[in-house]
Parts: sequence; structure tokens; C-alpha cells
Amino acid sequence: DKLKRLMFYLLKSGIKSVIPEFHSSYSELFETLETKLADKGKASFNEANDQAAFNFLARSLYGTSPSNTQLGTDGPKLVQKWVLFQLSPILVLGLPKFIEDPLIHTFPLPPFLVKKDYQRLYDFFYQSSGHVLDEAERLGVSRDEACHNLLF
Repeated sequence: DKLKRLMFYLLKSGIKSVIPEFHSSYSELFETLETKLADKGKASFNEANDQAAFNFLARSLYGTSPSNTQLGTDGPKLVQKWVLFQLSPILVLGLPKFIEDPLIHTFPLPPFLVKKDYQRLYDFFYQSSGHVLDEAERLGVSRDEACHNLLF
């Protein structure tokens, strides 16, 4: 119940910045794509879109531009890697089942492979979400637990 209230607080606190930040982030996305198309004749939408989405969420919910922090533009790649490790037990790669099951479904992927990346994401969220972490403490949730839940 406390974490649910915290998440609703986060959403409510960013209500005035969602539309402006969406416009800003996705305008930047399309400007970047247009520039790359003009220069190189091709552009990758997926990478640029991932960056725009991460920027939008960080700016609208936390008021922080990731590119102005130590995280820089690494956020989407770190999130993708972390999600891969979270979903690996249920991923389907399309390999024959007798190969895929022993390779990725029998043993969990070792967490040390993403620990440093997770820590970078955690540090970004911890530094960027001060007002949310203050609210978490007011609700009786530790800053550390709240930050892990914000990241998750």
C-alpha cells in the first residue's frame, strides 16, 4: 500500500511536466533523426527512440535530464541489459527447445554481470528523485527501498 501511494505521488507530482517534456523529448528525437538522415542518408529509429523515451521519463517524473548527469546517454542500454537479465528465465530465442532450455532456462544468469550497470542506474535515480524519496520516508519506506522500487 505504501509503495502504491508512492507511485501515485510520483505520477501526480509530474502531471504538469508530462506534456511539455513529451513534446520536448520527441521533438529532439525527430530533429536528431532528420539530421542523421541529411548527413548519412540513414538513421536508426530504435536507439534514438529509446533515448527519447528515457529522457522523457527522467525529465517529466524527476526533473532531471540524463545527459547532464554521469549517466549521460547510457540509460537505455543499461536498462535493456538489466531487463534482459530479469526476463532471461522466460525468454524464447527460437532455438530448439533441447538447446535453449539448458542454456538459458536452467541456470540464472549471474548478477555480477549487471551489478555495475544497475548501480549506475540506481545512482541516477537516487540523485534525481530527492522529492520522491522524501515522500517515501514520510510514508515509512526507506530511501533505499523506494529507490529500488522506482528503478524496478
